[in-house]
Amino acid sequence: MTPHGNIEKHQREAIAWMLRLKPGVATTDDVAAFKQWCGQNPAHAKAFRDMRGLWQAVGPAGKNALDPNALEHPAVSSGRGSMRLGRRAFIAGAAAATASAAAYAAVYPPLGLWPSISELRADFRTATGEQRQVALANDVVVQMNTQTSIGLRSAVGDLQRIELIAGESVVKAKAHRLEVLAGSGQALASNAEFSIRRDGDTASVTCLDGEVRVACLSSSVVLTGQNRVVFSHAGLGPVSPIDAAIVTSWRDGFLLFQDTPLVDVIAEINRYRRGRIIVLGDALGRRPVNGRFYLARLDEVVGKFQNAFGAHVTSLPGGVVVLS
Repeated sequence: MTPHGNIEKHQREAIAWMLRLKPGVATTDDVAAFKQWCGQNPAHAKAFRDMRGLWQAVGPAGKNALDPNALEHPAVSSGRGSMRLGRRAFIAGAAAATASAAAYAAVYPPLGLWPSISELRADFRTATGEQRQVALANDVVVQMNTQTSIGLRSAVGDLQRIELIAGESVVKAKAHRLEVLAGSGQALASNAEFSIRRDGDTASVTCLDGEVRVACLSSSVVLTGQNRVVFSHAGLGPVSPIDAAIVTSWRDGFLLFQDTPLVDVIAEINRYRRGRIIVLGDALGRRPVNGRFYLARLDEVVGKFQNAFGAHVTSLPGGVVVLS
């Protein structure tokens, strides 16, 4: 798992604790378990500070959903009545939490709710739900998917170069050579069409037509049609066949899934809608999903998964929805 993946995992757990520790809901056992969770890893306590700071920063909506004082002095239920814990039992300091969240969010936006600094500095960028086609020099056409950022890089001789900072694009290069940088690797092609995607430190290239040379660290591989390779700071993965119709279905206005775990389906859907859907619980996250979901109707997916899997739905500020 990448460091970025660990960050998201801690954030999901922190939100689960915020829901569990609401006044009138938490028990003394919950508080004891929360203390144990915080002590397991310094990243746990930091994630809780950051998430609480985020909700406090969103203003009145956040205050209505989660009382700012509730996590400082939570009312704890027990069979013998209720009690209030001192703030030392929790992570104190709302102002400090908000400042910490703001600094952290400049590099790693909490739950991906807004673009990072590097994305905002891109030469071309698409917003959530937006798709865009860009024609570059030397007959290079880039079709950008949602939440995609691309930077122009200096050419090396006759080699044109761009960088995929984040997101996903289908690139069509004609006679001239093109290099697309992505994380720790790059794709080199001419007279070819390929899909390239970057999620944090992990990237993938799928050849749609022609040949694409993919290099990472000291290794390289040549892809032909309907094959994909994934790479990261750990190097190149194995080449595997893939259904290009699934990879590029977004160009036709829908997302296609075949026996895909719900947690992965939600991660993909989150790229196309404002806010965030979060799946809590490994058993629910592993439930397989088959189907086609139209991009114009993604607001319907929460109700569909609620009905299909009997999931409980909790709505939070900023368009965040928790399925549990």
